[in-house]
Amino acid sequence: LYQAAGFDAIICGPGDIGRAHKPDEYILASELAACQRLIEALGAHCAA
Repeated sequence: LYQAAGFDAIICGPGDIGRAHKPDEYILASELAACQRLIEALGAHCAA
């Protein structure tokens, strides 16, 4: 929606976007762990 309205946007979350929002959607434990590290690093950066 944001991109369609002309705003820059990113997709950020665990898993492959090709598997997202489908009846058989899933993420790997390694993808969830990588997302957790990203969110923790972002929080640390914002708190600095």
